[in-house]
Amino acid sequence: MNNMGRISSIRLFDAKRILAVLGCFMTAAAILCAVTVPLFAQGPGDRVTGVYDDGLLLNDSEKIALETLEKKISEKWDVNVLIATTISKTGYSNSDSGSESYAEDIYHDKTDAHKTEEDASGFLILIDMENRYFYIFTHQSVNDRVTDGRCDEIYEDVADYASAGRYYECLDQALGEMDSSLQNYRTTQLAICWGIRIGGPIIVTGVLILILVYHKRSKVTVTNKTYLDSANCEVIDDIDDFTHSTVSVVHNSSSSGGH
Repeated sequence: MNNMGRISSIRLFDAKRILAVLGCFMTAAAILCAVTVPLFAQGPGDRVTGVYDDGLLLNDSEKIALETLEKKISEKWDVNVLIATTISKTGYSNSDSGSESYAEDIYHDKTDAHKTEEDASGFLILIDMENRYFYIFTHQSVNDRVTDGRCDEIYEDVADYASAGRYYECLDQALGEMDSSLQNYRTTQLAICWGIRIGGPIIVTGVLILILVYHKRSKVTVTNKTYLDSANCEVIDDIDDFTHSTVSVVHNSSSSGGH
C-alpha cells in the first residue's frame, strides 16, 4: 500500500511540475506578445512635418526650403521631422531643462505622440532665443538611432551659424546631418536593441523555469512518516532480516625458487 501511495504522490508531483512549466511558458508568451505586437501590428500613421517659427527667425522662402527638406527626410526614413523657434516659453522655466521640456511638448502636441498608440518616431530641432539654446529632441526609433553624443556633435557643427544669426544655414545643416546620421545607422545595432527588448523577458522566464524545476526536484515529497499515523502507532520491535549471504573465498598460493 505504501508503494501505491508513493507512486500516486510522484505522479501528482509530475503533474504539478508540468503545470508550473506550462504556466511559465504562457507568461513568457504573454510578455513576448506585449512587446512585439505593438511593433508589428501598429502602422506608422501619417508623418508630420512643419516649421513653427514663433521666434520669427526665418523668412517665407527659407521656411519653404526647410519644409521641403523636412518632407524628403520624413519620406526617406518614415519619421516625423519638425523645426520650432521661440522667443518666449510661457509656462516653462528659462533654463536648459525648460527648453528641453518645451521641445518635447511641442513635438507631442504637433504629432499627437501622447494620444496615439501608433509609431510616432521622429525628431524636432529647437532654437530657443529666450534661453539662447539649441536642442534636438528625438523620439522612439530615432532616439535609438541618433545618440546624445551625435546630437552634441551636430550642435558643434552649426553653432557658428547660430551665433552669427544665420539661422537658416544653421537649421539646414542640422537637418542634413540628422539625415546622414539616420543613413549611417547600422541596422545590426537596431536588431541588437530589439533583441534585448524581446529576448530579455524570455531569458528571465527561462531562468525562473530552471529554478522552479530544480527546486521541485530537490524537494522531498515522501518520507518514512508520510503514511504513518504517529499518534496511534508505536514501534514495539526492530527486526533485521538477512535475505542474502555472501561468502568470499581467498586462495593464498606459495611459490619457491632460487637464483
